[in-house]
Amino acid sequence: MQETLVYPAVGICIYCLGSEALQTEHIVPYSLGGSMLLPKASCGDCSKVTSAFEGRVSGGMFKAFRAKINAPTRSKVGHPTEFPTTFFDLTTVSTQRKLLPVEEIPGFLHIMYFDHEACLVSRKTTSPVIRVEFGWIPNSVVSASNDRDFQKSVYCDLHIEAYVRMLSKIGHAYVWAELGGEGWEPLLVPLIISAKGKWENFIGRSPVSIPPKMLAIRILHRENDSLITVLVTHPLLAQSGPVYEVVVGRIQNRGLVATRFLESNLRLEKCRFEAATR
Repeated sequence: MQETLVYPAVGICIYCLGSEALQTEHIVPYSLGGSMLLPKASCGDCSKVTSAFEGRVSGGMFKAFRAKINAPTRSKVGHPTEFPTTFFDLTTVSTQRKLLPVEEIPGFLHIMYFDHEACLVSRKTTSPVIRVEFGWIPNSVVSASNDRDFQKSVYCDLHIEAYVRMLSKIGHAYVWAELGGEGWEPLLVPLIISAKGKWENFIGRSPVSIPPKMLAIRILHRENDSLITVLVTHPLLAQSGPVYEVVVGRIQNRGLVATRFLESNLRLEKCRFEAATR
């Protein structure tokens, strides 16, 4: 379990800039193990929107896997103890479906890869190429009913729109937490709150690798402008996997952003040093 990090309170909604009924924002969703908190950073209306698409990810795409690893949950009754499971008979090419206790379901995790880099330009392309691969909990796939010809799978929906909106929200909230809200123009709020815009222009694979369960800010200087991006890893994947790059904002005040970026790096280095010397 990661140690909780609480940032200073914002005092304004980081999405709509409202100031009513402000709530604490989990930068990475609590249900996916997020431990970075941004107090007084989301109004009630915006919180309902972000909670809805995060729920489709954690309670849809990753529901069975979260139960398998006993991930954090706000449910008073905890995770489901059984899941509908499909058995594939490779000999007769047939299927059976029945409930299995969570201990016996396969520990597959859907891992989404994007084959494009975020470009932030209007482009004439077909839909972005998305690959889905599987991570797993070692030794979690066992033969069912002592029949080695059976394989098992638990069905789940791939909520692609909800997933990319969640990545956008993580990046947006992390920049607010580390750099504050001044000196840059947010670019992702329409996508986060209203699902507007071509997400593939803002989110893609990262050319830079970072360790699992990490976030990192990058400053990209281009010919005509400078961008703030956040590198995001798969929140449930403990081993190496995809690293997404999320284009969060356009820099308006280089001096201010550069100063806060340096302060952020120094703060992170101090935290790493303190953690390593405990």
